[in-house]
Amino acid sequence: MSAFPGDLHEHLRAFALLAERIEASPRGAFASTAEQAHIDGSVLRRRVQALGAWLGGDLLAGRGAGLRVTPRGQEVAETARRVETLVDELRARLSTTVRAVSLACTGTVTTELLAPALSAARERWPDLAVRVRRAGVQQSLELIERREVGLAIVRGREPPDGVARRRLVHDRLWAALPASHRLASARQLRLRELAKVPLIARGPRSPTRQRVLEVLGPLGAQVQIEVDERNPALHYVGLGLGVSFLSLVPGHELEVTDVVFRDVTGRFPRSAFWAIWPRGRSLSECERFLVDALAGMAGRNRSRPALAASWPGSGTGSRRPGCTHRRRGAESR
Repeated sequence: MSAFPGDLHEHLRAFALLAERIEASPRGAFASTAEQAHIDGSVLRRRVQALGAWLGGDLLAGRGAGLRVTPRGQEVAETARRVETLVDELRARLSTTVRAVSLACTGTVTTELLAPALSAARERWPDLAVRVRRAGVQQSLELIERREVGLAIVRGREPPDGVARRRLVHDRLWAALPASHRLASARQLRLRELAKVPLIARGPRSPTRQRVLEVLGPLGAQVQIEVDERNPALHYVGLGLGVSFLSLVPGHELEVTDVVFRDVTGRFPRSAFWAIWPRGRSLSECERFLVDALAGMAGRNRSRPALAASWPGSGTGSRRPGCTHRRRGAESR
């Protein structure tokens, strides 16, 4: 049999959850399972289809109230539960002999800060076993409660209740404007004028989108273009199609051109990055090292985001077309 095209463990876990939901109540099982697993319903369907294709048969049959798990699907679900039990037992047996860290992180930390922190930890402990889950606040709390992770880095105005916590750094909110737009060089950035610019943002669950619309929504701002990631948003901004807002840790490195950044942190609700872990449990030496490393990196260069030379694929080579905009956008206004 060929290798499974993806994370087999994640696919099995998702199907086991779905099978339980279908047995309890077939109608709406996909939607409720996707919400529990913090994934889109289409992602869950693709996982089920991928498992079925790899195993050579349908795992489900019917639809709506008639949705049911096939005999093959029942066997897969039972196997998935046994695998999860074996993994937990293995983790418990090895945790006393192997240095291991399992943590969940918000996307910003995973993208910009976590890799060098893990690299530094590996230099200190070459045998360190690491598992990283990308998760928001609610999913991180659930992972901690289920003991699937021992540490999480989340973002919010206040730390979640019921856990031990340490504030790493306040994030900064930046308005990314086309360099050609008059507001990019305006002496004073008025929110009412900013609300008139087409807004480019991530999906409705994005904390930054919610944070921005809390202030600009009553002034008439609406999301005109939805994107999946930060870099596509900046690409749209660079083309002059609107404004986007970025919640960044200090020193966060960006790849942009034709974009000016204006610091608007003080005009919107404050937010911070928090390290959280189970209340009553002390951090391990490795976990403490990572938290200290993340706090140290997040605290550097508090004044501006770091801008790289150009947008990938723009054909600008090693020239620095963003230098003028970088310098102007770096000013805290």
